[in-house]
Amino acid sequence: MCFSRPPIVLTCTPAGRRLTFEKQGLETARVCRRLSPFGTGWELLNQNANSPFVDAEPYPAGTIFEYQVQYFCPQGAYRGASNIVCTNSINCNEFPL
Repeated sequence: MCFSRPPIVLTCTPAGRRLTFEKQGLETARVCRRLSPFGTGWELLNQNANSPFVDAEPYPAGTIFEYQVQYFCPQGAYRGASNIVCTNSINCNEFPL
């Protein structure tokens, strides 16, 4: 069952790439990241994330990441995924870690 929710928002801060998203009820949110545009798959960053989530891992300037949040009910059933956001669409090179 898919639930409508606001899109996730990506901003870059001195602390890292910040994802803001909305969870519903007791569901869990898995934050995933992949290299763009040639990433081979999603890397799980956090199994039960809270919003906002900050990816503070250092990276070389110019690295482009895509992020997605996957939602699961408390029993573990998949509920859907967020939109995909990309560091390419905002200036994250301003704050390289």
